[in-house]
Amino acid sequence: MQKKILNLTMMLCLILLNFKGYTQTTSNNPKFQTFHLVINGVKFSVDPRIELFHTVEVLSGIPLVNFIELDYKQKILTTFAKYKTHPLFSYLKRNNLYGKLFDSIDAPVWAMLHLTNELEWREDIDVPEAKNAGIDSLRILMKDFAGKSNYIEFFNSNADFYRISLETLTYNLPDFNEKQRLMDYCSNGKGEHNEFNVILNFLGWGNFGPRMYKREGMELYAVIAPEKTAIRVPTFDISALYRLLWHEFAHSFANPAIEKYEARFNEFEWMWTPIKESMKAQAYHSWHAVVKEHLTEAIACRMAALKFGEDAAELNYVRRQYGMRWIYLHPILQALKHYEKQRQRYPTLESFIPEIIKAFKNVKQSDIEIWMAQTEYIRKPDVSTMPAIDAIYDQKDILFITSSSEADQIGDQKLQAFIKQLKERFPAFREAKVVADTTVYISEKLTM
Repeated sequence: MQKKILNLTMMLCLILLNFKGYTQTTSNNPKFQTFHLVINGVKFSVDPRIELFHTVEVLSGIPLVNFIELDYKQKILTTFAKYKTHPLFSYLKRNNLYGKLFDSIDAPVWAMLHLTNELEWREDIDVPEAKNAGIDSLRILMKDFAGKSNYIEFFNSNADFYRISLETLTYNLPDFNEKQRLMDYCSNGKGEHNEFNVILNFLGWGNFGPRMYKREGMELYAVIAPEKTAIRVPTFDISALYRLLWHEFAHSFANPAIEKYEARFNEFEWMWTPIKESMKAQAYHSWHAVVKEHLTEAIACRMAALKFGEDAAELNYVRRQYGMRWIYLHPILQALKHYEKQRQRYPTLESFIPEIIKAFKNVKQSDIEIWMAQTEYIRKPDVSTMPAIDAIYDQKDILFITSSSEADQIGDQKLQAFIKQLKERFPAFREAKVVADTTVYISEKLTM
């Protein structure tokens, strides 16, 4: 019996050491463990450079970190409390991260991705930050802090947390083939040298879509921050997660395409006025940023429509953005539908930008007024028309609509049994009819 228990213990240890392709390095010269999963050409990972940067932010008391509840934050504060006298933190008191060292919220993320794990500037790509004395001083101080505080050991000690978080993230992405779908939509489907990377950014404030140009292809990134937690594990809503990935990866195609025609979009800057304050509140402080964000969001909406259907995309993606005053999705979405039908003429998104410009040229003040009115209706619905949750009990001709082709037959049988019990227990439901969705569909067609 003891031998069996010992064998089982050894087996479990082997499983943990080989956990779904995760690797661990052990030597006298400690290295960061790698935590990543690859799904259809997209690498999902936890990145030590990003985590180190946000660890520094947490210790500095900088408010631009994620607000969700994570024990991980407390662990950072406890572990590194005695290192807060390191020169790095006095340097940051003299040089604000945002406003002096970096001029935008996404710039530090780009800078971290321009570094190696050893916090040296990469040599395989162009690194403009290396010429900035202030940022290079930050790099040197962060490297010294990481060495003296043994940050590598801290990072590696979170192995289980990182693994569980990555497993949870990727579990919510069934049938995930978004690299190829985005390549097909935004380019000619080619680009075998393009690397797609999703970095789970536990403490980040906001989401970012950096891109690095290499001798062959690009490194595309979606650096994403979780929205909430469940039992202290970061989680995402599935629909929001897909939108987030489409949006951030689309930046790598939309931004260069817009920048090629940047001067042409200057003539439409008057369109910024009605949504200016709303866009600024969402961290978009220039007209060109608003144009790029609108195009990337429009691509995300069309990716949703092609994956989940037009109605689902309209309700869960498009309407949400209209409510946030993304009113220029109206002309861009119409243009992209034309793009989808004319791919032989427009093989890439960049080749289609002149048509986006034409769509902007056709925008009139009356269009803007209509779109703004639609936004206000979404933001302030007529609550008097919304039925109360218990209003069903006073109604006649109640229908329970069930699926006619449910793949999960066991689940469907349980649902049917539940409806039967409900009808028996509550008098208000005893006369209710149970009909299949196909019956309802046919009836609607006949009455149209």
